[in-house]
Amino acid sequence: MLIIFFQSQLPLDFDPTIPIINKYCLTNSYCLRDSVGFFVIHWQLWWANLFTILSILGVLILLVGGVYLLVYNLANEQRRGTLNFIRLSPQPPQIILSGKLLGVPSLLFLVAILAIPLHLYAGLSAEISLFLILEFYIFLLAGCFFFYSTAILFGLVSSSCGFAPWLASGAVLLFLLTTHYSVTGTLVDWLFLFSPMQIISYLIKATHLNLNYIDEGLLLPTSLYSRHWYNVLLGANAANLVMSALLNYSLCSYWIWQAIKRCYSHPQKTLLNKQQSYLLLVFFETVIIGFTVVKGIVPAWKEGMIYHYRFLLMFNWVMFLALILFLKPSRQGIQSDARYHHGEQPIQNLVWSSVLSVIVVNLAIASIFLVSWILFSLEASEKIPALFSLLICYNFILFCAVITQIITLRIVQKPALWITGVFAIVTILPVIVLNLLARNSSDNSLLWLFTPYAWVVTQSTSQVSIWLVIVMQWSILGLCTLQLMHDIKKIGESASK
Repeated sequence: MLIIFFQSQLPLDFDPTIPIINKYCLTNSYCLRDSVGFFVIHWQLWWANLFTILSILGVLILLVGGVYLLVYNLANEQRRGTLNFIRLSPQPPQIILSGKLLGVPSLLFLVAILAIPLHLYAGLSAEISLFLILEFYIFLLAGCFFFYSTAILFGLVSSSCGFAPWLASGAVLLFLLTTHYSVTGTLVDWLFLFSPMQIISYLIKATHLNLNYIDEGLLLPTSLYSRHWYNVLLGANAANLVMSALLNYSLCSYWIWQAIKRCYSHPQKTLLNKQQSYLLLVFFETVIIGFTVVKGIVPAWKEGMIYHYRFLLMFNWVMFLALILFLKPSRQGIQSDARYHHGEQPIQNLVWSSVLSVIVVNLAIASIFLVSWILFSLEASEKIPALFSLLICYNFILFCAVITQIITLRIVQKPALWITGVFAIVTILPVIVLNLLARNSSDNSLLWLFTPYAWVVTQSTSQVSIWLVIVMQWSILGLCTLQLMHDIKKIGESASK
């Protein structure tokens, strides 16, 4: 069908006396004819457009469709109870789940294999080297492994969510579309390394065609061409890009499979243990800070660093919300600890031996990276406001950790949905409300201090006001911690009675 569609794009010879303009003719003006009377077609451009369309469709179908099928399959297994039966198998979880990873999307793999001859022929006809096309296949295969692994983990933890397959595949589609158009020049470009479509621009560039003639909207932005990671130019060429993406996929897939193995073998346990969470955070901070290291002379360099700092805080905010979910103990686990240790150790120890203490240690680890970055990268006038905004953000993270445990103890039905709702409210609602208020009043800047995005106003607000807000946050955090202690004590008392 694609070939028929592209055939219809060629000029048609209705009346030889009427001049025709077509993008696939060799000239920009009227189409020329050869000695026999046929139009002279720019076949390289025609094959390049066909190759580009096939590449994009292949990425979308394999990633979006594969993620949907895997999450749907796991959701069905959990509903029917067959997954618990499979867990009794003596085979290690990576063998069983790898079988699903290869077997569930097998129909998509068959379609992809059938399309490879046409895709390969189109690429070679467009004068793209075989080596570059093979790099695209490697990039796509690594992307499939990463996204499918993520889908398996999501399918294991979202058994109670009926629309999980649509949610997962929709998120992948949104991600691919977002990385198709977004050019930020910040560490957000790290996310671009997860999109196999990034390499298509490199392949088309190798044809030496005028990129203006490629179908509009097909080519991706070239933001990675100039992106550095610790002074290593990631997008210098296709080989650099593929190597960077493979390393990125490998490390991220490793952490995902650590969580999968724990979740599959012991569903009641946390997705990561304490040591794994510390190592994961060190890996995360090392990666994202590398994207903020600016090389060479950049206009408004210093202004750009505070710009990078805001993205650093946002990425850390999202990472810590994920860590809270990964480390969240089950209600049964907290209940067992409270009953077992009731009367043997102070209730404060039970609170701090849970996710709260792990989050505090992780915040300390993140501080080593972020405070060092602030001290060495920002202007003197920006350092104190940046440290204040970091402290306020940390208070919100601790608040979310305490609230998560309270919800886990108090709400039995679908606590994950409640926790996700609270995270969404804390993350998204303040931005919407404050932007709406800003239309009616310009004097609402102090309200930003009550959000995780305090960096917006810390530079223009007095330190007295900031300290008052921080003391209020600590007071609320203390009250929430007391409530958590009360809930744990109540569970322990009920067992003793």
